[in-house]
Amino acid sequence: HKFLSTPRGFLNLLKNSGQRIYLKLEGSYRLLTLPAVYEMGMNYSRWFYKLPEDVLIITAYTAREHADVTLELTSRKGISYDFIITHQVSLGSNEFTHEVNYSLIPDGLRFELESDQYPGLHYNITVPGEDPGISDDRIFYDNETSYDPSFITLELKQKAALRLVISAYLTEQEEAREKLYRFEEEKHAVEDYYRALINHFHLQAKKSDDSITQLNITAWWYAHNAMIHYAMPHGLEQPGGAAWGTRDICQGPLEFFLSTQNYKLVRQILLNIFSHQSTQSSEWPQWFMFDRYTTNAGECHGDVIFWPLKSVADYILASDDSSILEEPLPYLDQPELKESLITHISRSIGCIKRTRMIKDTGLITYAGGDWDDTLQPASEELKTKLVSSWTEALAYQTFTA
Repeated sequence: HKFLSTPRGFLNLLKNSGQRIYLKLEGSYRLLTLPAVYEMGMNYSRWFYKLPEDVLIITAYTAREHADVTLELTSRKGISYDFIITHQVSLGSNEFTHEVNYSLIPDGLRFELESDQYPGLHYNITVPGEDPGISDDRIFYDNETSYDPSFITLELKQKAALRLVISAYLTEQEEAREKLYRFEEEKHAVEDYYRALINHFHLQAKKSDDSITQLNITAWWYAHNAMIHYAMPHGLEQPGGAAWGTRDICQGPLEFFLSTQNYKLVRQILLNIFSHQSTQSSEWPQWFMFDRYTTNAGECHGDVIFWPLKSVADYILASDDSSILEEPLPYLDQPELKESLITHISRSIGCIKRTRMIKDTGLITYAGGDWDDTLQPASEELKTKLVSSWTEALAYQTFTA
């Protein structure tokens, strides 16, 4: 469902990815890159550019209630400038793999993504109240030839302030959202959301203590990281993403939601995870899609079988909700077969007893590896003879719980 491409590095060598802004100064267009000041909040990023006679403020922020992101450009002194805003449209996981087509709508453009799972999925780019010049990369070339079919540019002349909104819709029937968001309102709305998410966690000391203040601020960013990992998973080195790692989702997000007593959310995660168990192996894939897509890893490393078991035990101990054990759930390879969660658990424990114990010892086989994904056995034989002390500790903690 990716609309725009993402940065491929931190050195700004490729200047076409994502959304970029060109500002005309002294007769030449200049790409806005490193600002004088950068500010980051729970739902926004803000760049302050110090110009010879002005300060240009760029704010990109998301809405709380809808999949909308607003870009605002403001001259602090009300000076008008010419702008070109560029977009590298991917319309899928990777750029240059899908044809980029759009249609004109009031104040902007509409892009449709081809998706059998989400028919009608589309994005709108609007510049409310403006009539931008629409082009592609030919706007930068004297010969007026386009070299990049993924490039969309919007040209706006003599503006001291402007607003651009990207809106995402999962279905054809969703009505276009005409609300003009206000930055301060959305900022406070999202802060209220996170305040509730962390269950109003706030430490106070009898005497002023900077370390306590730092910890209170850090708790918000832990919450922010947990939500990214839960809602749109990405590795630091991955420009793509959006699949749950079975191990990953059972660690940071699930444990975070347990500690903040968001038990309803934890229950939903557990039911989703156990619905991806295989009847053939009684294990879980290393990673799987968590929505209408069925893509998954097809295999897993040796420690993965323990994480759902540990997580459901931790949940019941924390919430006292043993009713979850009776919940009927499907399987990844047999969605028509529904069995209680306790049956899913029994299948998994039976698999561990049959295939994972090294003879009469209490040791667990290394199998396909442990948490260090780079240390995978070089041969099938090693999978049955190696032991990971980390997996052993995890197994002990799981069964104790």
